[in-house]
Amino acid sequence: MITAIYSFLHFMIDGICAAALFSRFASEGNVLLNFLVYNFCAFVLQMPFGAILDVLAGKDSKKAFPFVFAAAGAVLTLTGAFVSPVLLGIGNALFHVGGGVETIREDRRKQTRGRQLGIFVAPGAMGIFLGRLIGTGSISWHPVFGISLILILIPLFLLYRLIFHPTTPDRQEETAPEHGSGWDQPDGEEKPLAAGDGASFYAALLLTGCFLVVILRSLTGLAVGFAWKNTVWMSLLAVTAVVLGKILGGIFAASLGRQKTVIYSLAGAALCYAFSENLAAGLMALLLFNMTMPVTLQMLVDRFRRRPGTMFGFLTVGLFLGYLPVQLHLNLPVTGKWLGVFASVISLLVLVCQRREMT
Repeated sequence: MITAIYSFLHFMIDGICAAALFSRFASEGNVLLNFLVYNFCAFVLQMPFGAILDVLAGKDSKKAFPFVFAAAGAVLTLTGAFVSPVLLGIGNALFHVGGGVETIREDRRKQTRGRQLGIFVAPGAMGIFLGRLIGTGSISWHPVFGISLILILIPLFLLYRLIFHPTTPDRQEETAPEHGSGWDQPDGEEKPLAAGDGASFYAALLLTGCFLVVILRSLTGLAVGFAWKNTVWMSLLAVTAVVLGKILGGIFAASLGRQKTVIYSLAGAALCYAFSENLAAGLMALLLFNMTMPVTLQMLVDRFRRRPGTMFGFLTVGLFLGYLPVQLHLNLPVTGKWLGVFASVISLLVLVCQRREMT
């Protein structure tokens, strides 16, 4: 229930940010600067905010700091839509960190092994798409803002009731997960490594690998275009494929295991990107390529269990770095559908090297 509400709020928050960027802040002049500042605040600041949240919450999974961060983020987003892209981005960052950590907590309580993560992150893409349509179209911004205010305040009130005044205790799954992973360990205990196995080296390898995969995912998602995506309805189909890919990635990683999910999805994505001028192949490429999004997040918050906020923010820094070349119109050595093939193959090679984290 908590994840469902945060997922809806994620859709609304990202929609408001996109609508404000493409209407108010895109018409003020200094468009490039406004977008860069917003994206820096929205993505890069998630890491320090996440680190602060981890310190405040500590080992106590009952502390309500994630809700406070998310609620403050929602308020700042609503305010920033009229004030400044800086405030808008800070609000977005606070909400994502708070909502992400609360989702991770619920996933651990229910022992759903990462299924909740894909559900939380997926609606953001649809919110950005629809918000951009509002911001660049003929729909008046002010009525949309008024409706959004109501649709955000009501879920926040429900979250407050659920978190601060729960009517029933959290129910643990009766059976242990099929695959032994860190998701079924108590909060505060990091997944152990055997003594003398180079824990620091493997931790650095994991962080670097997941970070690179996120950069490639961000860059590919923004830089690869499709000839068939030439209408609003075709664009809606493409965004729907992205959303479904993120949701299914978390589900399949929990049921099939991470290794099979990574191999099947990225190998399939590389093949589909090669023929992505075809509508069906292009949609499948988007769906399969985005399935690793919740997997990389699972791998980090599983390994670094006491730092869910930091790990959540760490990966969003990668999203920002992948966004920069596109926003700055830099020349890429590989472009078009072949960038999708390249990114899929490199991501596959990087992730299968993380064998310790793939069960």
